[in-house]
Amino acid sequence: ATRHVRHQLLGLSNAPISAVRSPVVAARAFGYLAQRTSLLERMHDKAESWKPEVSSAIQNARNIIHFVIKSERHVLHPAETSLFLEKFGIPTVPFLIAHSLQEAKNHAKKLESPVIMKAMIPGQGHHSEMDDVLLNLYTETEITQAWNHIQNTIKASVPPIQFSGVIIQKTIPHHALREMRLSLTVDHVLGPVIEFGAGGLGAGLYNGQSVALPPLT
Repeated sequence: ATRHVRHQLLGLSNAPISAVRSPVVAARAFGYLAQRTSLLERMHDKAESWKPEVSSAIQNARNIIHFVIKSERHVLHPAETSLFLEKFGIPTVPFLIAHSLQEAKNHAKKLESPVIMKAMIPGQGHHSEMDDVLLNLYTETEITQAWNHIQNTIKASVPPIQFSGVIIQKTIPHHALREMRLSLTVDHVLGPVIEFGAGGLGAGLYNGQSVALPPLT
């Protein structure tokens, strides 16, 4: 290749170009781009004076997100997450936050065994990555062992992690239930993209998820 061609090839890694496996995939991606362009054009054509009717629940949910952004955080605290989901009618598992071992024991008694203990770490997205979730704890001895395990895990972490306490939750039977994952990512070509699929450990075991462009309605 000539020097000019080599120079052009070096710039491809930083260019907004998507690599596709087949013409069919390329055509589908082009269709998504056309769909998004059409949606944006319809949004821009609306009168500037028009304002959508927003329910108080949605406005409160927005306020939670605005507060998190203003606090320069990208992950909601457990209480914020629970409150946010409740605004949309999504039930959550009750929990209590403990900042000491004795407080964890008291919360476990209040919620009644078995309980779950999770480390509360600012900015953490997925607990399974750190092995800081202990399930089916019945006795005070198991609560103590779980607390010590989480403490040792955090002390051994690199880089150092700020420990803010633990979350104590009631164990909920879920034989007929499944964990789900709903996320919003930003693609460098398509822009905001909504992803839906299996949550928890299933997210790593099964690479099955649905992707769509907002709005979904």
